[in-house]
Amino acid sequence: MNPNASPRKAFGARQSSRAVTRAEEWQAAEGCLPVPVPQTGRAPERSCGTHLSALQWLHHENRPAFTLIELLVVIAIIAILSGLLLPALSRAKEKAKAVNCVSNLRQIGLAQTLYLCDHHVYPIHGTQSKTHPWSAAFGNTMGGVRQVYVCPSYRHALNWTNSAIAFGEIVSVSYAYNLFGCSMSSMLGLDNGLGFPQVKDTEIVAPSDMIAYGDGPESRDLCFTLFDPTFGWEDAGGFVSWGPSRRHNRGANVLFCDGHIEYGKYRKWVEHRDDVMSRWNRDHQSHREFWNMNLLDYP
Repeated sequence: MNPNASPRKAFGARQSSRAVTRAEEWQAAEGCLPVPVPQTGRAPERSCGTHLSALQWLHHENRPAFTLIELLVVIAIIAILSGLLLPALSRAKEKAKAVNCVSNLRQIGLAQTLYLCDHHVYPIHGTQSKTHPWSAAFGNTMGGVRQVYVCPSYRHALNWTNSAIAFGEIVSVSYAYNLFGCSMSSMLGLDNGLGFPQVKDTEIVAPSDMIAYGDGPESRDLCFTLFDPTFGWEDAGGFVSWGPSRRHNRGANVLFCDGHIEYGKYRKWVEHRDDVMSRWNRDHQSHREFWNMNLLDYP
């Protein structure tokens, strides 16, 4: 060392030498090619950040691997998060199906409006053709698009597509028609029955408060394409209700004669109350004399 050099300059030279030595050690650990190191007190910039050099650096630092306990803790956390998220995802999926169902009913409602503009009467139920539910004339108004008649949450929806009936199997649509009114004994719905004049649109006292179509029961039987909110029967599989379905979170989507759609739990559509049963009848009266079974008494 130059004896005439000042102490400050000597200290700076020692620091620069140490920085160069540390830089060379770091580069050797990284497996990098040597790069020119400036004679300053700053550490050299990194010139090779590949995945391989990063792994070499981790190995060089002798970092410990995960222990079995740590791995089990991570797995347990993932399992807990999955348990929390999966029900929410399932509910979101069902909600999306319910929205699709509302879209189907809205299209049926538009077709109903067009049908009424052309004919001024409501369609008859008639014999199901599967291509034209409720009536051929109504099916022509819908354009023969079959998948609109099937709710995505309907258990048998996959058996019937817009292209063809799978394997020739005859399956029912998932939406039902308010043919009878509050009871099949009353015939106060939207159909007077075969051989009788069709119901005129002017006969509906309160179109905004009269049910037209909705989610029908979970059955492939042809008779379940129509409603009777005070009737059901027992079979080998248990009690079968003719009221609206419970497929959407224990409730159903229902289309009214004026075209609007409401969602409600099962009780909203079948409870024995005047304001409930009047919504099924075209004269907007409850007609207690025709009430048969209280469907809420059955599971």
